[in-house]
Amino acid sequence: MKKNSSEIGKQILIILFLTFLVSFCVNFIHPRGVTISFQKPPLQFVSDSVFAETLPQVSIGGEETQEVTVISYEQLIRLLKEKEIQLIDARSKEGYLEGHIPGAINIPYEQYFDYEEQISNFPEDKWLVCYCDGPPCELGAQMAEELKLRDFKKVAVYRGGINDWKQHASLAVSEGSENGK
Repeated sequence: MKKNSSEIGKQILIILFLTFLVSFCVNFIHPRGVTISFQKPPLQFVSDSVFAETLPQVSIGGEETQEVTVISYEQLIRLLKEKEIQLIDARSKEGYLEGHIPGAINIPYEQYFDYEEQISNFPEDKWLVCYCDGPPCELGAQMAEELKLRDFKKVAVYRGGINDWKQHASLAVSEGSENGK
């Protein structure tokens, strides 16, 4: 008994639909299921108390965590004024040369391991703040996660990135001045 191509097509569609339905149900009941959303959740910034030297270090969530601290533009400005920061531009060399936050060094995330010596000499008493272009770019967050894995304690990400920085019209953007490799 031969089946024509339209019957086979219908059966394939039914199988695909059932596969989707089963996958969705398993994801829904699984304790670590994937969140299905078409909107990014709003950024939640760390409390200013994290930066106060007179207070004990605050750990997010009440326990030691590998989560990266997210800072706001205002917190970045305060850290820059207090000179308690090492800015790290995680974008490509070309992006860095087109313009970067003054004082930032360039360590392209894609070439992270080529900068081993420079990374090992980062100061442990300053905040290492990573950034990239801004949403949807995740290079800054990925760089911050790598630094956390290397046991740097004061690591943060400025998710607004260079795009957010440029929106504040009174702020300078440095161009050129290649550093590192």
